[in-house]
Amino acid sequence: MKAALIGITAMVAAAVTGYTLQDEPYRLRAAFQAADQAALDHRDSPYSNITWVASADENYLQLRFFDRVEGGVCLHPSWGELIALAGKDPHLAHLVPKPEDLPKLPAGPMWPYNWLPDPGTVSNSAYVRLFPAGVLLNQKVMAAAGGDWRAAAPRVMVIGLGSGIGIATLAHHFPKAAITVVDIDQAVIDMVRDHYPLMRWLTTQKLADGSPRLRFVARDARQYLQYDATREKAYDLIVLDAYTSGSTIPPHLMTREFFAQCAAVLDESGMVLANVIGSYERDPQSPGDKRLVTGGAVRTFRAAGLASVWNFPILSSNESPGSFNDTHQRNNIVIASRRKLGPHDNAAGWDRLRGFTLYPELPLGTWMTDSYILIDSEHSRYASAWVPASLLGATDAKLRARMEPEKNAPDAMTAPLSRRSSDRELMDQVFAAVAQTYLGHHLPLPKGWDDRGGANALERRESDWVAFARETFRVSVATAKDSNKHSGEALTGDLPEGRERDAMVPNWIIPDAPLFTDQMPNADIYNN
Repeated sequence: MKAALIGITAMVAAAVTGYTLQDEPYRLRAAFQAADQAALDHRDSPYSNITWVASADENYLQLRFFDRVEGGVCLHPSWGELIALAGKDPHLAHLVPKPEDLPKLPAGPMWPYNWLPDPGTVSNSAYVRLFPAGVLLNQKVMAAAGGDWRAAAPRVMVIGLGSGIGIATLAHHFPKAAITVVDIDQAVIDMVRDHYPLMRWLTTQKLADGSPRLRFVARDARQYLQYDATREKAYDLIVLDAYTSGSTIPPHLMTREFFAQCAAVLDESGMVLANVIGSYERDPQSPGDKRLVTGGAVRTFRAAGLASVWNFPILSSNESPGSFNDTHQRNNIVIASRRKLGPHDNAAGWDRLRGFTLYPELPLGTWMTDSYILIDSEHSRYASAWVPASLLGATDAKLRARMEPEKNAPDAMTAPLSRRSSDRELMDQVFAAVAQTYLGHHLPLPKGWDDRGGANALERRESDWVAFARETFRVSVATAKDSNKHSGEALTGDLPEGRERDAMVPNWIIPDAPLFTDQMPNADIYNN
């Protein structure tokens, strides 16, 4: 145990050293972030300020834009671990390179560790776990594959690269997918190619018909749709995951005209899958009115000719289909198509969703993180950085036994598991262990562990990253099946655009959902 603690503190020392040499955009010492995180590389572009940040303790590699996370990848299972597993499971063979094709990518100049991230395909960001739904619901693609999703060969366009984990998720589950990624910022593409070895390798691989498994295009999405995509074979799925550095949707990528451009390059059974951060009702405690983002997206899709719209909300770990919080601002996976999407009209598609298991080749209980964090329950906020439970050594098991698991609804997610306590004695023991490790090695305490930051409770979170991914998908699908809540008609009405709609007294969930057009976009203002 002593050796383990020395190893942890050595990592912390390196992270602290890196922090002292870095500028404010990295913000490595912050609440609700890992104490050991360090910057792998940083670049500026005309569009953004971009930093790769990694934490071994919390198992993530995150791409941050002006310090906002726009996609997180689990460090483990690493690509190397997936390659090793492929020796026992041929279903992973499509992720195995020839030894001579393994990319060797250097770290940036500020990286303080002697190891390099080699992330695989498991997501640290919850919403991308729903991306496979855009293929599973496509009757034409799945029929051509004989119902076997591994044999499906969709043509996919992804607008907005982020960290690349959404592409990795699709590539993992659909070995025959041809994926084109369109991003306006060449610097983002370069950051992913330079520090995500699996992504770089995928760009060198060909499908049976000679087309690339993955290609990057540095261009504005509307220009690409207008001048390039119209000359290509139709797409089966367009994933819209483009956000500005302020975590708002670019206004010109959330209008009726833009969605019509998407529809024009889709196959007749194709779909658009959009990541929309919004709510169903206004949260009086939050700025902006994000229900109008959700409602505006749904209404605008339908006005653009993609009349069947369905929303798959991404629930937090303490929510369930029966305890859905309408005011909670969340990632929503909004899927739009010309074909009917609902459970009644597309029963086979929903059967596939319910029977689907993310990362079926990967074992449970292998890639875990157990961590402590301080909570200020009076202000409903986290008050410290995460620190690994291993810092406590043998004491951790005793403390864990004294902490009560959170009581969630029976149909809520079973992973991750959180335990909480407001017992001052327990908190004092954790404080003492953290202080002994850091101060004993002449290191500053992590954020919030120096003055407790108003904390009055302690949380221990146990995350099995494979189980977490599967549970996110399962609970989102179980929630979305309620057509009275999550269909386009329920959210923004079943009337077409025109005078009849304008004269109605609406009775749908978001009665004043705006219609976003090139003349009146404004999708971003509701995100503020």
